[in-house]
Amino acid sequence: MRTIIEPFRIWTVRPIRPTSYEERLAALEAGHYNLLRIPARDVVVDLITDSGTGAMSSQQWAAMMTADEAYAGSESLFRLEDAARALFGYRHVIPTYQGRAAKRLLCAALVQQGCTVPANTHLDTTRSAVRAAGGDPVELPILEAGRSDSFHPFKGNIDLDRLRQLIEQLGAKSVPVVFLAVSSPAGGGQPVSLENIKAVRDLTARHGIRLFLDCAYFAENAYFIHRREDRWRGRPLEDIAREMFRLADGVMLSARKDGIVNTGGLLAFNDQDLAVKLRRSLLRGEGLATHGGLAARDLEGMAIGLQEALDTNHLAHRLETIEHLARSLAREGVPVIQPPGGHAVQVDARAFLPHLEPEDLPAQALACALYLVAGIRVAEIGSLRLGGRTDSRGAPLPVPHDLVRYSFPRRTYTRSHVDYVIEATLEVFANRHRVAGLEILDEGDRRHLTASLRPRGGKLLRDDHPRELPPELRTLGPCSHPLIEKRRSTRAFADLHVSDAVLDRLLQSFRWAPSCANRQPWRLVVTRRSAERTALDATLMEGNEWARAAPILIAVLMNPESAATVHGINYAPFDCGLATENLLLAAVAEGLVGHPMAGFDEPAARQALGVPDPWRIVALVALGFPGDPAHLDAATRAKDERPRQRPPIAQTVCYDRWTDPEPAPKA
Repeated sequence: MRTIIEPFRIWTVRPIRPTSYEERLAALEAGHYNLLRIPARDVVVDLITDSGTGAMSSQQWAAMMTADEAYAGSESLFRLEDAARALFGYRHVIPTYQGRAAKRLLCAALVQQGCTVPANTHLDTTRSAVRAAGGDPVELPILEAGRSDSFHPFKGNIDLDRLRQLIEQLGAKSVPVVFLAVSSPAGGGQPVSLENIKAVRDLTARHGIRLFLDCAYFAENAYFIHRREDRWRGRPLEDIAREMFRLADGVMLSARKDGIVNTGGLLAFNDQDLAVKLRRSLLRGEGLATHGGLAARDLEGMAIGLQEALDTNHLAHRLETIEHLARSLAREGVPVIQPPGGHAVQVDARAFLPHLEPEDLPAQALACALYLVAGIRVAEIGSLRLGGRTDSRGAPLPVPHDLVRYSFPRRTYTRSHVDYVIEATLEVFANRHRVAGLEILDEGDRRHLTASLRPRGGKLLRDDHPRELPPELRTLGPCSHPLIEKRRSTRAFADLHVSDAVLDRLLQSFRWAPSCANRQPWRLVVTRRSAERTALDATLMEGNEWARAAPILIAVLMNPESAATVHGINYAPFDCGLATENLLLAAVAEGLVGHPMAGFDEPAARQALGVPDPWRIVALVALGFPGDPAHLDAATRAKDERPRQRPPIAQTVCYDRWTDPEPAPKA
């Protein structure tokens, strides 16, 4: 079946209180336009975080009811240890009340003053723990991670060359541990490949440096590997997770994410000396080092959560839900960060609200507008949260981006809730010209948590703002559709699998195109990696060699004999052109690139694909996710970097009768 349903039944519900526009405006004003100061009862859909906000299963609740609350030697602890050892494969398991407590314990034991702790991306709690121990947290993401329109399949990878240079520059003794966040929280949960984890393991092992996984999102990372990494595609998630953990010295876990509990964390590793050191620290802080400050019922919930985390149906539904949101917004031109992550969708607020400057706090303004319009609470990651920082000389540090993050709690919202979020976001997008910027009245202790704000001009949604964007912010003109603006025939493709579900939607778009007399004189031959594809690649003419990197190459076929002929004009080419444009625009809506070509040996291509007479191949379409242009040769890259040019309307359109076009201006 094509319809995606929730892989669970809902037996216990918490009512959502509908709110009016006036009530939401009053709540915003009372909270001084800081969404964290708005009571949860006034929120319709709460997407501000996925940490500790998911719904536990009936098995988790049942286990919690039978928890052993003994002060020492609790059976609940033993069950958690068994579950953690079965999943992670490490000897020592130390529970903590949250992931941040696990990180503080580990960093206090491993990190010394002046040490450097590199990572692909540090979670906020990890960064704080490193700094509290006197270390310097350094992030080394790959270059593609900073490109919002790059479809690299593993944007969470650490940059191996920079990591190697850092270790060689500082010396191994100054780098006590390397952390890998799997998946990386940047981009809403970008995965790390097993190939990258193994390369980091090889590098750290040569230098005697520990490797720990920051694995709050281990399940989604395993699922992305299951879908995207060639060697592991389709393999059981348990096998993938086992290999991830085998390559590391240990893990630190916030179970509030993929552990699907409301509180809890743990450390797991094999080092006996480290275990003794950490348990002594726990004795000083928590008493017996057997519960980490947790009640036994929390240990039980965590044990079952670890067993349920790798459920394929749960993860498939969760990622499809997130992709549905991203796809639906991008289709209408909303600037979504691509590809979407495993637990959140991020929107570029600066591109969404181009009339606002960073000092206008565009991400917070957009988040407040979403709440005002529909009662949706999302997170700001931008000038409010990241601003106000200075360098060593006291100069303000620029904020790299302004993003709004839609984080999805696990097993909490249905497809209808997601469609409501889509509708609300598109409503704000249609009225984005009305959204005013915000200014800070009082920063408080931590800006994004406690700041008081107000709209510039006194009103968040203005009535008198001109609807048209200024000319410099238009790309193809004020009337062009976002899909048409975004469509480009670029030539760089990522090594990223296009799922059958996505491909089916593109093919459906092709077949529903109009045709003269509804003759539909077309066929498609879709080629992936096969002997036929290799033969088809060989027919590409000089200058089109780049298309061999596309994961899919589609031949567009026409049959002139089955097409309509009117007044001597055969409409087969015209009909196929209409259908191909449908395919290209559908590809843009899915975040793909479709590049049509005529540069191929048509007789040889027909022979390669076994195409009979009277069918002809009118075009080839290279299809896939956009890749890094740096991988193209200089001449091909220059073609992609040329600005788009079209003659003006006066040279293209006549009214009422033919007129000679106005001459083009001389260069």
